[in-house]
Amino acid sequence: MACFFRTGGNVKILHNTVFLDGPYLSSQYDASSACLGFYYQATGGNFEIRNNILRNSMVSNGAPSDNGRAYGIMIAAGASMFTMIDNNDYFIDGYNARLPRCM
Repeated sequence: MACFFRTGGNVKILHNTVFLDGPYLSSQYDASSACLGFYYQATGGNFEIRNNILRNSMVSNGAPSDNGRAYGIMIAAGASMFTMIDNNDYFIDGYNARLPRCM
């Protein structure tokens, strides 16, 4: 996980490039990776994510777990926490690739 939010809010993520690559996902656990991750406790809201390039090319370091994933943005708290999420470029080509996902 390049950037993980557990608590708080009022955050702007603007004009960044995040690139995750390599055979680092666990083959034994339901491991996932994300360029940006928002845990369910990140309830402060007012998150703004604009004009970023997010690439996740992570793969498993052995026989991959069926539940592991490569995400652009992993969201556990719900999409309502964002005031703006726009103009981002996603290149998600890792294992079980997923774009933004609300859990």
